[in-house]
Amino acid sequence: MSNIVSLFPEYRGYCIDTSALIDLYEYYPRDVFLKVWEKIENLINRQEFIAPKCVLRELSMIEDRLLIWAKGKRIRKMFKESDRKIIKLVSDIMQKFPTLIDSNSLTEEADPYVIALAINRGCTVISSEKSKLKGGRCAIPDVCKEYKISCLSLVELFRNQSWQF
Repeated sequence: MSNIVSLFPEYRGYCIDTSALIDLYEYYPRDVFLKVWEKIENLINRQEFIAPKCVLRELSMIEDRLLIWAKGKRIRKMFKESDRKIIKLVSDIMQKFPTLIDSNSLTEEADPYVIALAINRGCTVISSEKSKLKGGRCAIPDVCKEYKISCLSLVELFRNQSWQF
């Protein structure tokens, strides 16, 4: 995290992708890990835990408690609209990493928007994806490495915040 803070004095926290939000919901259910969710919501309230609006669209594909939580009045503010700077960054990312998304997908994938928002805001990316460069398609950590931004797993986020449960 210290590298990010020095590169981006306006450091704003974390930008989470869809896979990590789903894993948060699946592996740390709110009714069991209430303190985890309270800490996440505290970050959201301080605008230090964000995601692009297309993450919410991806979550909308399945009606479940995670979607209900994400659409809640206090939580909705974490999802950010894409402006021209974000769209330009997404274009740059996709030119360099065309295999980041599935070209056969019928819906817009959030991954390049997560990375672009993180670059734009000076955030650390939170993702459950693992590096795939050797296997053909690339993944969020591969792109983050190229753009020199931190990419953490959920557990690494907890450690980064010094959370203990």
